[in-house]
Amino acid sequence: MAKYFNYFPKTFYYVNDLPGGDLQNITNLTARYKFNSDLSENLSAYYTYNIKEGERPEMVAHKFYGSSERHWIILLFNNITNPLLDWPMDYSTLIEFVENKYVENADVVGGETGLEWAQSNIKEYYYREKTTIESTKEFYENVYNLDLDNYTDFINSTESHTLSDGELVTIQKTKHTKTYYDYEIENNESKRDIKILKTEFVSDVESEFRDNI
Repeated sequence: MAKYFNYFPKTFYYVNDLPGGDLQNITNLTARYKFNSDLSENLSAYYTYNIKEGERPEMVAHKFYGSSERHWIILLFNNITNPLLDWPMDYSTLIEFVENKYVENADVVGGETGLEWAQSNIKEYYYREKTTIESTKEFYENVYNLDLDNYTDFINSTESHTLSDGELVTIQKTKHTKTYYDYEIENNESKRDIKILKTEFVSDVESEFRDNI
C-alpha cells in the first residue's frame, strides 16, 4: 500500500501548532478519499479501541491488520486529518507541546516557563451536578460553565428529593476549575478512543481506494 500515498497531495503542518514551530511536509490523507458513511456508521463494522501510551497509527495498523502500511485506514476511518495533532501525543511530547503553546503567555524574564503558566492559570470555571438514585446508587452528571463572578459566589450544596414514585434522589453541586494544563491533558486523552474497521472489510476498502484515486 505504500505506493498509494504517492497519489495524495502534500500539505504543511506546524508540529507545535504555532508559527515558528517545526514545520513538516506531510501527506494530506483526506484530500481525495473518504469512507462510505454507511460503513463508518455501521456499529457491526468496527471495534472501539483505546490507544495506548506511545502507540502510533503504524503500530495500531500492524496490530490489527498485520501491516503498518495500512495505517492510512486507521486515520481515514477516524477522520484524522492531521496525525500530528489529532492523534494522542505521548506524555513527553504533550509537555513539549504545552510549553511551546503557552510560552508567549509566561513571564519568561522572571523565569516562568510555558508549562508553569499553563499549570497555574485557570481556563474554565464550572460546577458539576451529580444526581444519584439512592436505591440503586446509579447516577448521572452534568457540567455547567460559570464565569468568575458566579464561581466566586457559588456555594457547594447537597439536596435530597423524593419523587412521586417514592424514589429518593440526591443532587450534589460542586464547583471546580480547570487550568490550561488540565485542559490540554483532557483534550489529549479524549483522542484515545478510536474506531478500528474490522478486517473483513479491509480488502473492499483497499479495492475502492484503488478505483477512486
